[in-house]
Amino acid sequence: MKAGFALGGGALRGLAHIGVLKVLKKHQMEVIVMMDFIKKGLALGLGLAVTSKEQAEKMVHELVKKGELSLEESIDIMDQWIRQKKERKVELQRIVREEFKQMMAKLDLATKDDIKKLEQRIQQLEKGDE
Repeated sequence: MKAGFALGGGALRGLAHIGVLKVLKKHQMEVIVMMDFIKKGLALGLGLAVTSKEQAEKMVHELVKKGELSLEESIDIMDQWIRQKKERKVELQRIVREEFKQMMAKLDLATKDDIKKLEQRIQQLEKGDE
């Protein structure tokens, strides 16, 4: 019998165990024990991905209260959640800007740069007339 194991860090790190389980299955290695904290980590990770900060804090606080997460782990989870939320916000802003640029290009409207260049050209022409 082949056997494999993975040490988990719990919480959001539980998401990594999906890959581990696939590898074990691919190599026909039996999964004997999947610890409860890994399952909770997976569920928590999925939950935090689609929730507000207040809801995330409440979920994490409940797990600390039940003794399923340490205070240190809860701080790490919230720090990671905040960091990822900021990264997603920046990416979303980039996408919106790009889509807006493409929409403006299709409308064939003058941009600020276009207007500035025209103003500079007008100034040059006016200087030449004097």
